[in-house]
Amino acid sequence: MKWTITGNLGRDGANMRYTPKGTAVANMSIAENYKDRSGQEKTNWYRVTAWQDLAEKANELLNKGSFVQVEGYSIKVSEWTDKNNETHNDLDFWASKVSTWDNNTRQWVSIMPENGQKSPARKAQPKRHAGPAAPPRGQRYEPPADDGWDW
Repeated sequence: MKWTITGNLGRDGANMRYTPKGTAVANMSIAENYKDRSGQEKTNWYRVTAWQDLAEKANELLNKGSFVQVEGYSIKVSEWTDKNNETHNDLDFWASKVSTWDNNTRQWVSIMPENGQKSPARKAQPKRHAGPAAPPRGQRYEPPADDGWDW
């Protein structure tokens, strides 16, 4: 199932590493703030994984607190209870597109621009292919095949 999440990047931005075969993987935490029915402030946390060029671009451009919109595909929903005995749900998913909010143009800008759009880059960026594309309708997104990591 495809999801779109809008929120602020937590921790220290995208935490990037490379698999043993050299594939870039970036893990991010996205906080989505909302009010429940009683008007109390709540936060949902989402664990997002980006692969290849999208992972490298996220690591390069996104910082803690960045306002982002992430499109991706769900892989796991988990429920846990905190020390105050409150129940929380976590959604883990793979990102297929990440955008940031541009206050000047008042619109979302993809960090992996397509068709000549400008990147929200901090400095000049080398041209690269668009990274992992969304799968055709009705198919699941699968990350690159790789050994050494248990996902």
